[in-house]
Amino acid sequence: MERTELLRYLDFAREHGGLLAVTGTSERVSKIHVDGYQAGKLRGRFAGSGREMSYRFENIRSCHFASPQEQRRFEEYRTCLDAYGAGMEEVERLFTHYQEYYQQIVSQRKEQPHEEAFGEPKTDLKKQAADRLETIFHQAYLQPESLLTHYLLATPADPPETAKEQPILLLSRSNYSQKQAIERALSDRISVIEGPPGTGKTTTILSILANLVISGKRVVVVSKNNSAIENIKEELDGLRLPPFYLRLGNQQIMRELDHTLRSSVRETLDGALGIPERAPDEETLHSLYKRLKAMEADINRLVEIKNRLQEDENALRHMEKRREAFREEPVFRNIDRFQNRSLESIRREIDRIAHALQRLDYTGRYSIWDRIKNSFIWRLDVDSFKSEGLLLQFRLESIYLQRENEQLSAELEHAGLREKQRELAELYDRRYINVSTQALAQFLRAFYTAPERRKAAAEVMQCPEGNLYRGCRQAVRAFYPVILTTADALVYNFSDMLKGAGKIDCVIMDEASQCDLITGLPVLHLAERCIIVGDQKQLSAITDGASGALPAVKEPYDYFRENLLSSVQKVWSLEPTLLREHYRCDYMIINYCNKFYYDGELIIYTEAHQNAMQMVTVDQGKYAQPDRSGSSFCNEREIRAIEELTGPALEKTYVITPFKAQGEHLRSHFHCGKDVCGTIHTFQGRGQDTVFFSTVLNDLPFANNHLSGEHCLFKKELLNVAVSRAKKRFVMVTDAPFLHRKSEEMRDLIDYINSYGQRIPDKTVCLFDGLYRKMRAYTPHDNLDNIFEETVYRHIDTYISRHPQMYCRVKLPLANLITDQAYLDQDPAMRAFVLHHNTHVDFTLCNAIDNPVLAIELDGRFHNTPEQITRDEKKDAAIRHMRIPLWRLSSKAALTAGEFERQIDTLLNQSVFS
Repeated sequence: MERTELLRYLDFAREHGGLLAVTGTSERVSKIHVDGYQAGKLRGRFAGSGREMSYRFENIRSCHFASPQEQRRFEEYRTCLDAYGAGMEEVERLFTHYQEYYQQIVSQRKEQPHEEAFGEPKTDLKKQAADRLETIFHQAYLQPESLLTHYLLATPADPPETAKEQPILLLSRSNYSQKQAIERALSDRISVIEGPPGTGKTTTILSILANLVISGKRVVVVSKNNSAIENIKEELDGLRLPPFYLRLGNQQIMRELDHTLRSSVRETLDGALGIPERAPDEETLHSLYKRLKAMEADINRLVEIKNRLQEDENALRHMEKRREAFREEPVFRNIDRFQNRSLESIRREIDRIAHALQRLDYTGRYSIWDRIKNSFIWRLDVDSFKSEGLLLQFRLESIYLQRENEQLSAELEHAGLREKQRELAELYDRRYINVSTQALAQFLRAFYTAPERRKAAAEVMQCPEGNLYRGCRQAVRAFYPVILTTADALVYNFSDMLKGAGKIDCVIMDEASQCDLITGLPVLHLAERCIIVGDQKQLSAITDGASGALPAVKEPYDYFRENLLSSVQKVWSLEPTLLREHYRCDYMIINYCNKFYYDGELIIYTEAHQNAMQMVTVDQGKYAQPDRSGSSFCNEREIRAIEELTGPALEKTYVITPFKAQGEHLRSHFHCGKDVCGTIHTFQGRGQDTVFFSTVLNDLPFANNHLSGEHCLFKKELLNVAVSRAKKRFVMVTDAPFLHRKSEEMRDLIDYINSYGQRIPDKTVCLFDGLYRKMRAYTPHDNLDNIFEETVYRHIDTYISRHPQMYCRVKLPLANLITDQAYLDQDPAMRAFVLHHNTHVDFTLCNAIDNPVLAIELDGRFHNTPEQITRDEKKDAAIRHMRIPLWRLSSKAALTAGEFERQIDTLLNQSVFS
């Protein structure tokens, strides 16, 4: 035994142990019953000698301990010393700090309703939770390689040992990103799968389960809510296989299990024994898997083209409205020749015309090259170009989009998208899924015919009734490779393992954004490998506030700011695998979520229908009222408006709302349960053909408290869930003017329905970003004329970097923003001004659906001239009419970066619905 090692052992013993005796000679000590040491020498008393003796540590050969408990503590100490080294005390302090932080939260938060587990008597729930945390943190400290230890220390978790390569099983149709998620889940010790609505989280989990089981792993799937677990159970029940999973949970589920466990074990054994024996066809799966991935990558590319085609069709609808707004459209010579030009050629001509118009506006110059081109190609002299150049540009933009549509349609037709999708579906249904299911069936046959399983089954059969699982849980775990339960029930179902009795091979946490950190800590503690599945852009965990001061912790461990999904990603800097392919909602419905919440990363496989997004405006009166408690609100007028569209019965319809009181009134009115009418939280993870969204609030004093800050019930996550519940039709019933004015998130949704829904109001503006993104004339690359413009754009660019759903266009023609036909018809002078070559807007900020949300005009030294003042007044009036906020920024203004951004925020919040 090394001297330094023993020194540390004895140091620990001094604090925790007690001396019984020391035996040996003055030259060599053979045995020590440890007590401690002083001044670098071990002191003790020889039995019967009466003499004090001291011994040098290098003479010590072995240690004997007073009890097995002393020896176990020494062994634990040695393990921690090897792992943490000189930082051992610091690690212990850190673990104690986090333990105290979470225990204080437990002691201060509201006590939740609780069902007794396995018939145990109720205890002090807060003390029970605090004791459990103490156990978990102590065990994590003694297990340096556990996931929880790596999480608390923010150190990398080593990947599991590489197993032999085996084919990946797919028990249902899959897609390219799902396969990426499965591969990472099977290779990494900790992985994150981000699954937006309708992208197949549940089927991905099913395939991961199958692959873990066939590799001999024991898996537990947990979620904060029962509905997610039931979805996975339904998928497993749909397999043509003996049930190889067990559903655990709360007291009611465990009571039912006590009556069904024996019959379930018999059913599983009988089913496994009935599987005919055959050799698994691994080679077929290996070769087919590569073929499937290649086909899916190609199909994804084609579906992305199809999505672009749909966006172009939406843009053409807006262009047609703009053409109608300006009515007169001169016949331009040679315009027909551009019908057959390449897209690049048309785009270059649009860009040239736009630049020429801008130069006329900002410098008054008209280059010789532009003069020749416009005269030769279009037969336009200088005056004609000034008056008709913008209409020519608009005409070419329409031709460009029409040509792009034709090209994209031809590409899709030539590529045979539908044929490829049919071929892929057939490859799955006739071959891959069948071979995968057979491979899993053969594994289960071998698994359940093994002596260990027969022994476990016999133990279950012989176990006396009454808390059957508790009486033979080791046998149950040996029998079932997959267990499903909730995250809250996990600590009861696996209470023995919390104290260090082994690890679960893999824990899969579904809907992880809804799991708070205190509930999530046992998941990381129990798991040898962990797969975190969820969507950070949907509803997060609900956490009660603390009533007293708490120890400070680093941001990723903050109970009130983070959930398990966000915390794990921040601690380990994990890049999630995004499930991109969407199959559930109509294109027009999920496209809203894609634009505003998923940065356009989803590949939408569904078709588009113009009536998929609808809005019923109920603003004739103020019908919102508080319930008796004053904490929630209802609106009977909105309920009547829904009934006018649905009739007295709701078929294939959900009605959802942010407010509990409205949910209660809806259920009473339509005589239905919470599975049909209720709050948004109730419906996460579910979907229905038609969804009505009742927003309840009107312009009343109490409403403002629910439109901002912590009490806001119209946050991104809530609206994302609300909209994405609808498969075919989403209908919002709302006081649109009020919410458009008061809520940024609701304004975006209202604008989207106006732009993409069944009806397009006259004043809706859309800048068809797909086209303008390609045109240098409206980007800042080489289109800023002076230092003032460059400085302002840098500030705008910084603002946009913090608001990724916005972008900026430079020097847009005013005619792109003023498209109200009635307004232009009643004021010909304004119409002529809007169409004039020198009426541009310096900077235009646009949102995710290409609608302008803020115009910024730079006022330089020439803006005080009478002519310019008149022009500015006209421009201001036209922009105000379109309800677009306008900021006139003087070159003499002295603004800090923070003041600049705050002013933009203020102006955006002043937008008024019309």
